[in-house]
Amino acid sequence: MFMTIRFRTPFWYKFALLALWVVSFDLTIFLLYKPLLALLRYLFLILDIIFGVWVLSIFKREIVVDQEADALRLGKKVFRLSSVKSVEKRALSVVFYFEDGTSFVFPHPVEDFDFLKKLIVEKGSE
Repeated sequence: MFMTIRFRTPFWYKFALLALWVVSFDLTIFLLYKPLLALLRYLFLILDIIFGVWVLSIFKREIVVDQEADALRLGKKVFRLSSVKSVEKRALSVVFYFEDGTSFVFPHPVEDFDFLKKLIVEKGSE
């Protein structure tokens, strides 16, 4: 009964970041018509495009728990699931504590954190 479970960022978080990006892009476009220095206008535009690419990358962020391979994939990093001591939910992030005393912060909230915590706690009882 091993399986792979994906914990994605919640819809409300993605929607809020996307709305923030749309508002900031609208403000940036509005500022392009204001009498600012040309350098500042294009700097704001470039920064807003970078922010937009970052927001769109959030849609692919996820935590993958692979019970069969005993793997915990946090973005591009892979850890052993059996080495996770505990997991903690913060305001807009998830912190994983490992048995060797290190920790890793996943910088976004995830859907169904309680189920993730249950998987981490139960893996020790197997």
